[in-house]
Amino acid sequence: MNRLLAGLPESARAGRRPGVAGPAVRLVIALAGLALLAIPAEHDPVWTTLTVIGVLVAIGSPDQAGAGLGLGAAIGGWFAAYGWDGTPPLADVVGFALALYLLHTATALAAAVPLGVRLRAEVLRRWLWRCLAELAVAAVLGAASYGLGRPSSSGTLVLLGLAGVLLLVGVPVLLLHRRRN
Repeated sequence: MNRLLAGLPESARAGRRPGVAGPAVRLVIALAGLALLAIPAEHDPVWTTLTVIGVLVAIGSPDQAGAGLGLGAAIGGWFAAYGWDGTPPLADVVGFALALYLLHTATALAAAVPLGVRLRAEVLRRWLWRCLAELAVAAVLGAASYGLGRPSSSGTLVLLGLAGVLLLVGVPVLLLHRRRN
């Protein structure tokens, strides 16, 4: 009997109700995955299958590479549906970006919060504030990008521009994290 109890979280062994944070975060992963499948106008069976597998792995074992597979396959399915030069509706773009973000950040939280563990309100509040701050920055940058004209340039130049933006945002984030450690 003691071996059976040893696998349970401390709260369950003590007779307390286990927390709902772990299952709730996994529900967010599932809903984000469903949104990634529902938003694109067309569905390629290969990309859809890979997205489903990735989301299921992310739900079942969030510390594995399931989220990466799900995110990559969803983006592949997006390009299969709209192509490089497609112009999907703005609501689809925003919804898809939000679903990508939720899948990524909820999987990271789920990897840190085992099933059945109570999540302190302070931890959840800090996570939510961080999410809201990141979404606010993304909204400002997204709104600013609509004021810019679409360049008639090569795909290579667009990819170099994307790499530049990632570098511009990534270096301060890396420096901030290095300073904290």
